[in-house]
Amino acid sequence: RDKKGAAIADDDVDTVHYWIYAPGENSCMWENFYAEGIMAIGWGKIGDLKAFDSKDAMKTKMKETFGTSLSYKNAAHTTWQFANNMKVGDVVFVKKGRYQLVGRGIVTSDYEYDGERDDEYGNIRKVNWTHKGEWPHPGCHEDFNGHYRIWRLCRKIKCFI
Repeated sequence: RDKKGAAIADDDVDTVHYWIYAPGENSCMWENFYAEGIMAIGWGKIGDLKAFDSKDAMKTKMKETFGTSLSYKNAAHTTWQFANNMKVGDVVFVKKGRYQLVGRGIVTSDYEYDGERDDEYGNIRKVNWTHKGEWPHPGCHEDFNGHYRIWRLCRKIKCFI
């Protein structure tokens, strides 16, 4: 194994990852994003997330842009995952609050930055939304924090799959 923890046999394996995603505070952007066939996260004021070569570089830009009162550790991790770790074919579950799911979709594009949007959600991926409704949240990682906008699931969610 190398430092990243991947086994040699995993190099050619195309693994699907499952993500929990919040489209704005209390899913306020869900209807818009569903209609547009996208998922998007904020942080548009720091620009194109692909311009950063590390999470630390993102944190530095966040502090320059939004102030130094926060560490931005979780924000940088989230934005890094969205731009660099999520991939086409991954499954996204849309959450509303801490205990409800309102949608499910499959990522269909790489990360894109749209600096022309008239809101803060310039960091985008296209998604084929396959489910829309309301379901109880089936559980979450014990370290889950309601402030995260996207979270990779470490265990399978049995509903929808």
